[in-house]
Amino acid sequence: MDLKDYINSEKVLSLNDIDETSYFVDEKFEPNEITPDSLCLVHSTAFFPFNNTILSSMDGNKLTIDKKAYSMRPTVHFVLNGVVTDHYAGSWSENPYTIIEPLNKHLNEIKCIHSVDTWTANSVKLSDKAIILVDIRAKDYLKDSTLYKSNVIYYDGNRNVIVNFVLTQLGYKPQSIGEKTWAIDSYGNDNFSSFRAYFEEKYPHFILTLHYGTSYYFCEKNLTHRDRFLYNVNYLLETKTHEESLVQSKNGLILDYNQALMLIKRSFILAMSYYEKEKYNIKYNELNGDITEFDISFLKNIDLSQIINVNKDDVVNELVNIGIIYDENKNTFRLVPANILFKYYELRYMINDLASQIKVYEDQIKSLEFYKTKSISERNKAGYTKTDEEINYEIKRIINLIEDRKKIIEQKNRIYVKIHKKLFMLGNKVYDEFIKLLTISKKEKHMG
Repeated sequence: MDLKDYINSEKVLSLNDIDETSYFVDEKFEPNEITPDSLCLVHSTAFFPFNNTILSSMDGNKLTIDKKAYSMRPTVHFVLNGVVTDHYAGSWSENPYTIIEPLNKHLNEIKCIHSVDTWTANSVKLSDKAIILVDIRAKDYLKDSTLYKSNVIYYDGNRNVIVNFVLTQLGYKPQSIGEKTWAIDSYGNDNFSSFRAYFEEKYPHFILTLHYGTSYYFCEKNLTHRDRFLYNVNYLLETKTHEESLVQSKNGLILDYNQALMLIKRSFILAMSYYEKEKYNIKYNELNGDITEFDISFLKNIDLSQIINVNKDDVVNELVNIGIIYDENKNTFRLVPANILFKYYELRYMINDLASQIKVYEDQIKSLEFYKTKSISERNKAGYTKTDEEINYEIKRIINLIEDRKKIIEQKNRIYVKIHKKLFMLGNKVYDEFIKLLTISKKEKHMG
């Protein structure tokens, strides 16, 4: 069969069209086969990529302004050479659109490359090589797909089988997708190890860990919780609707005094230690170590004297994390634009991640040096069969990896330090202005 016959046609690809012996899942990669050309990005979504663009939830404005659902996620996520697996953090099995795109078209955009969680920090413009598989049940929701300049194939049947078959037809080796890595096949081939080693050496600027736990993840959490918190503040104060309160300027979201006051109080409480919260009987909820959320009415009425004696630098760090600043010229508080905060978090995480990689490499060198002190027979007993020549070659290779990462850290750190100093200076101004306003307020009460 020819896959081209199904692209942008009324012909529907079904299980009856597929010879199950024509493709294999988890076929072994030879070491020299792991390259950007042998891998593809696969994205499962409930939203058709109109104009051939996968929109992040932030860019797509798919934001539900309520207490339960709100997203400030700028990232777009893919798995490589397979279909994403449902797990505790999400379900994608019912999504009607599956997009297959060559990895080598987006090497300059990708921030993290990982077998089950490759992601960019922005919406993704697809190339003319992208294939969009559309469940036939979703066809009625779309107009003529050719209007969107997309390569659409309608399919009917088991999505995983269809995707793996199409991947094979496109020249890729389909892989079973686990929760945290490619699944290891029944023959014991650990393709992920080869994949990681290749990108570790060739692309040292890539993050090689899952999105969860990265600074991007925490920045998204901070911004999402910040906006949800603002919604709840506006609901409590009942002075204006949430939409009316979001006054944008070219330099960020302008806050009125009450909004700023509540966000600053929140930063003070976040800066407190667990024992300080217990000491002052501050009520809060904490879920899986994510950002603490407060009962808004409680926060509105809290005695400021209870939260004022917190380490200033800790408070300023929390103010920086949510991006609240004070504009002296206009005597207003505002929120730093999200793209600046994301750049700050990205740099911070990249530097920390590369430093962690260097530590791992240094430990590997120590281990290799240890084996060099052992005789061949002692190595064989320990299951380690490399010769001195092979060990020396491996040590040299790892030293080169370390040097590559040190150069990147030096370059990125110069930019990070500038942004951090600026944000920390602005955070200090917010703190100082808050203390000044608080002092004025106390004097007015005393005089009254």
